Amino acid sequence: MTTGLRSGPREISSAEHRRQVLSHQLGRWVPLLALAIMSGVILAPIMWTISTSLRDGVDSFTVPPKWLPTDMEV
Repeated sequence: MTTGLRSGPREISSAEHRRQVLSHQLGRWVPLLALAIMSGVILAPIMWTISTSLRDGVDSFTVPPKWLPTDMEV
């Protein structure tokens, strides 16, 4: 009556094991990296708006742009 019972975990090669570990790690880190990139894309314009509101109008058009104002407008 052992039909349908498993005899235990199957043996896998070291290459198969490394592939499974890499796949697990990628499946864990890729979504986090994607979320970090998307949050940077979303937050960058908000930070730029706040930075621009704190500086003089002339300083907003300098090249290269500066993220932090040197002289704050009060």
